[in-house]
Amino acid sequence: KQEVFDELKQSLSDLDVDVLGFKNELHYEMPAHQLDKSAVFSVKNEFNFIENSIYRYNAEIVLNKIATNFEKAEPVKIWPHHFDTGTFFPLSHSDNGDLTSSIGISWTIPDNMVNEPYYYLSFWSKNPMEGFEKLKPLVAGEWMMPLWNGAVLKHSEILKEKSAVKQYELAISFFKSCIEMLTNSRW
Repeated sequence: KQEVFDELKQSLSDLDVDVLGFKNELHYEMPAHQLDKSAVFSVKNEFNFIENSIYRYNAEIVLNKIATNFEKAEPVKIWPHHFDTGTFFPLSHSDNGDLTSSIGISWTIPDNMVNEPYYYLSFWSKNPMEGFEKLKPLVAGEWMMPLWNGAVLKHSEILKEKSAVKQYELAISFFKSCIEMLTNSRW
């Protein structure tokens, strides 16, 4: 891992990127892995590697399209503590500038909530959130409330659409409808 980090840092430096502040440190705990004991990175299943690359590429297209509607959206990136590709954007701030509500949008690999790849939208508010039960069902995807403040769109639902254009439109409409319902609600 250190060798890969050093090579990445050198490559960025060669492109005139200031890397003086780059550190190979995490602000969260990760379980020990063989890579921590000098194991080498490898691709055991090339098909899965390529498929994951395609999913993440498509996710970046979809998420960037949604994020362009929000002036202060963070850049789309892979969040290493969840291994999802996503962004978030503030919806509101207090009078003193503190964040009071935000939305995160992402594509992620299977986890303990959903057993297949999926897009998700999560909503956070500093104020108590009530009235989720009044949100209308989504045309695509499903609300995961009250167990979680958000909605998911599973890949199996996306893949029911036969064309790439229809799949893209479904993912975009999922995010747009969720955001519209949440931002029109009063918390």
